[in-house]
Amino acid sequence: MARHAVRFEWNAESLDLRASLTKSDTGRRFYVRGLFDEYRVLPPRWTFTDAAGSGEYDGSNYPLTRCPGRAAMCITHQNKPVICAPFNRLAYQDLAGPHGDWGGPAAWQSVNTGVVRATHVGDMLAALQRETDRSDGTLAGTQ
Repeated sequence: MARHAVRFEWNAESLDLRASLTKSDTGRRFYVRGLFDEYRVLPPRWTFTDAAGSGEYDGSNYPLTRCPGRAAMCITHQNKPVICAPFNRLAYQDLAGPHGDWGGPAAWQSVNTGVVRATHVGDMLAALQRETDRSDGTLAGTQ
């Protein structure tokens, strides 16, 4: 991921990936965590987190993205934000996510109805970096 300047750490024992994403116009860092249990059969579980990876929800952890109509990927924020992309297990209705229209998390690699397609970790990180870079601050309203 050097070409996208995404720094990450991988813990093979816990199947946990943590990455640092940078918004190019402000230098603001966002931290994302992916849990890869059952990966390739099911997509990883991606969340934005704080620098320590605590997983505690804070609106400043999540970049503010626009979700016009059927965006290719966005971050929704109903009760708790979720990265809406087929490569995020938490986006599926089976796990209280908003999407019941993608055929369930086991079909994640074949979803291609106008949404971002990322079936490899590098592609997922690149999509997350791209959306972070396009964001307008954070859900909490700060830069």
